[in-house]
Amino acid sequence: KQKTDILKDEEVKLGRMEVELDNLLQYLREEYSLSFEGAKEQYQLELEPEEARKRVKLIKLSIEELGTVNLGSIDEFERVNERYQFLTEQKNDLTEAKNTLFQ
Repeated sequence: KQKTDILKDEEVKLGRMEVELDNLLQYLREEYSLSFEGAKEQYQLELEPEEARKRVKLIKLSIEELGTVNLGSIDEFERVNERYQFLTEQKNDLTEAKNTLFQ
């Protein structure tokens, strides 16, 4: 290839990298309300970048293995808890009535 072709290829690669960087910076701003400088200052990396990437990947896999959250379980808990409270009150009332009868 000629030098001009190589230069054009490198310019295309650079353009793609700039777009990717802009997307990542936008994600950082929107998702975490942080600028790059703010994130760098607040969260200094204590691990080597490659080790950090591996740990993040493992954590993401662990989260995926947990599966989806059953949002219906919140309503189910409230229903069961309400029933439990009712039955506990009934038991307490019966115990109190029994004690009153035996006095």
